[in-house]
Amino acid sequence: MGDPEVIFIRVANRKNTREGRYVGRPTPLGNPYRVEAFGREGAVRRYREWFSRVKGEGKIAQTLAALEREAERRKTLTLLCWCAPEPCHAEVVAEEIASRLERKGYRVEVHVDGRG
Repeated sequence: MGDPEVIFIRVANRKNTREGRYVGRPTPLGNPYRVEAFGREGAVRRYREWFSRVKGEGKIAQTLAALEREAERRKTLTLLCWCAPEPCHAEVVAEEIASRLERKGYRVEVHVDGRG
């Protein structure tokens, strides 16, 4: 059997590109925890906890499924927020989509713009 097909997921800063899918506020995947209130690490940590509870619900589940289909169809997906290269909730979203695709047999590479 050959090597698995590769899908690339990129997390990029919306200040630097408009090419991709915006996942910040006010989208269903936006982080309800503000950096100003919780600090960057705290906001991402709280988002991760919240996301693990709600990722199967309503608009959130629908949006994740649509992003997964797009990545599978195009073999690439760019998620946009305002944080990259800083730690960002979009990385949590990328991890979830990558996990779903890996369960289907794809190899997924996630890259955050501005990081080595």
